[in-house]
Amino acid sequence: MTIDFSQTITKLNGQVFPDDDGQPLTLGRAAANALGVVNVNPDSSQPLTPKEARERRKLAKRLHGSSMAEVSLDEAAMIQKILVRAYAPAVSGEACDMIEAAGNSHSE
Repeated sequence: MTIDFSQTITKLNGQVFPDDDGQPLTLGRAAANALGVVNVNPDSSQPLTPKEARERRKLAKRLHGSSMAEVSLDEAAMIQKILVRAYAPAVSGEACDMIEAAGNSHSE
């Protein structure tokens, strides 16, 4: 599925969430950051294997700063699970909605 990772995540009042650099937090930056900091398997809470860590870093590099990116359904599901572990619902909820919307637009 193709997802627009340049979408900006906003607060409930519509203002843009800033990232650590003061720039608008995009879906791509949030996903890449989450992939880089959550070091457990979201399904089992077990530590990542070296192979899983390398795969996550590779995916994070692909998403960070990208606009449109192609991800598999499994990658999209994993990104959502990891976003929920890395961010509060104000960010992770909107980010997951954006990913779900991209999936729904392809299934219609």
